Amino acid sequence: MEALLKTMQEGEEKKETVEMPKSIEHNKVVRYLGSSSGYYLVRDILSTDEKVVEEVRDIPNEKDPIGPVRFKKINVMDDDVMFVRDKTMAEHVDQLETDKLDLNTSIVSKSLLTDLITRFFEMDHASLPVVQKGAFMDAYEGRSDPPPATILIYAICTHVCLLLQKDDPIFINAGSNRTELFTTLADYTTNLVRKEYLTPRLATIQALILLCAYPDCDKSFYKNWLRAGMAVRMAQELGLHRTLEKLPLTDEMFEARKRLWYCTYITDRWCCAVMGRPLAISDADCDIELPHVNGGPNRNEDYSVFINFIKLSGILGEVLRRIYSAKAQSQGYKHVSTHHTVQSIYRMLQDWLSQVPEHQRLSSEEARSIYTNKIMTNKVREAGPLMTCYHVVIILLYRIFMVSDKSDVLPELYEEANTRCTEAAKSVVDIARLLTPSEVVHFGWNFAGYSVFQASLIHVYNCTSTNPKIASSAREYVKLSIDECIQPMSHVMTNAPPAIPLLQTLMDLIGTDTIHEETSLTAPTQQQQLSPMSVHAIVSDWGDTDLPSSAAASSAGESFVQNNVSLAAWQSLFSSAATPFFENETDWQVTLASLFDDGQNKPNTTFMQ
Repeated sequence: MEALLKTMQEGEEKKETVEMPKSIEHNKVVRYLGSSSGYYLVRDILSTDEKVVEEVRDIPNEKDPIGPVRFKKINVMDDDVMFVRDKTMAEHVDQLETDKLDLNTSIVSKSLLTDLITRFFEMDHASLPVVQKGAFMDAYEGRSDPPPATILIYAICTHVCLLLQKDDPIFINAGSNRTELFTTLADYTTNLVRKEYLTPRLATIQALILLCAYPDCDKSFYKNWLRAGMAVRMAQELGLHRTLEKLPLTDEMFEARKRLWYCTYITDRWCCAVMGRPLAISDADCDIELPHVNGGPNRNEDYSVFINFIKLSGILGEVLRRIYSAKAQSQGYKHVSTHHTVQSIYRMLQDWLSQVPEHQRLSSEEARSIYTNKIMTNKVREAGPLMTCYHVVIILLYRIFMVSDKSDVLPELYEEANTRCTEAAKSVVDIARLLTPSEVVHFGWNFAGYSVFQASLIHVYNCTSTNPKIASSAREYVKLSIDECIQPMSHVMTNAPPAIPLLQTLMDLIGTDTIHEETSLTAPTQQQQLSPMSVHAIVSDWGDTDLPSSAAASSAGESFVQNNVSLAAWQSLFSSAATPFFENETDWQVTLASLFDDGQNKPNTTFMQ
């Protein structure tokens, strides 16, 4: 009996004990409360001449006692406060158990998860430094508590799986199919998001940002825009958008919070640009400083690309707010104030470019010289994606005037818009063709990849120009953007949006065939059997619009310029800065057939969903 009791006692001693972690992130519950909420009055009501009471000890809650609650002033400038309380042991244990159960080895083996995580930190995350390697790996490998959140682990693996090529040794050694693995990971991570959406925490914000970094859309809604909104709301609830002068955070924690907030900020700006949707973050509500370029005191990291991208994203937000918002568009573009606004934002872009270091700047002329001489440098890899994003912001600044009726825009603005958009679109393709598909995709499909697609739309639009020189140059640039930029990216990426079918459909609609035969997407000839819902069949029924086939235009040896394409159609196409997200070319054909219907009086809502 004594031996049995001794054995039982030893077993109890070996039983794992759970302790509250020491970090504020994991042992406190914090919520941001703005001054209009009135909670700062609690501090003033309970204060005396001797001291300010910041702790409310008696909040009745028989069902779930949570202990003392504090309302902590966050800075000296306003009455905003942070609601702070200690996390209970029950809450901590419940979260640990949830994460443990969610780590499902039947989905992906632990060894494959580890391989994908290792590869994640081998990649360059210059544009979005969402996760810090040291802190994450310490938690993942058991050197610190608690372990990383399961939702973040799977989001990282989903993100990596998207970026690796299908014949990568990771998939071969694991006996996995990249596309199937990506789908499995994406679906499982999405389910975890559904479970976590009411629990704001840093790990969930990080996971949402990683999920927003790749195209994920269907015919009914755009998931990334919704996820970005979730990340913004969680970040604001945790007060990431505010400078917390009065809370006991270390310099390293401050810097980590700033980097995560600005990753959220960038994601909001570009996801909203992609779909032409309202911004979720107002700059007026934020006072958080930019991250340190070296990562903070006593650090030796380089966040210069990230910081410059933050500044560029801020200018993009001004373009969306002051040019594309419903209120701005309702006021029209004939006012001199509109021209002044555009000039002001353009000067902001020039000022931004002038302060970018030389090794992160790349001009169109320099890019063409590098391409001709076949001399690749590290500068191309570092500056290239950032510069494509810079030029697409110029496109967005002017494009809305480029496709407007001349009578609705100031003449000088109309001419300036055509010149600026065309030159910027050329620069995007000139630079992007120097980059490998992986370099563009790793910087961010919704950033650099989106820029290439938008530049391609400008070149397709210019194919309709009555100026033969402009139309000819535009056709060449459409070829370059597809053959040397978009198609290679589509081969590298999992779940790449079908940009090429859209561009081909547009070229078919305007009667110009410029896409290389290797894409296997050239327009059908008149001898081929046409589906009743094909673009050519629909176009043939358009009455007044006499569109010759691409083959007929080519055999005639003439550059066909379609002057009858509805101006409203181009306005509808460009009114949303969306990337394509239909599953196949037929869907694009049906949608664009209605988009280019001369009888339409308003933007096509199917396209903009």
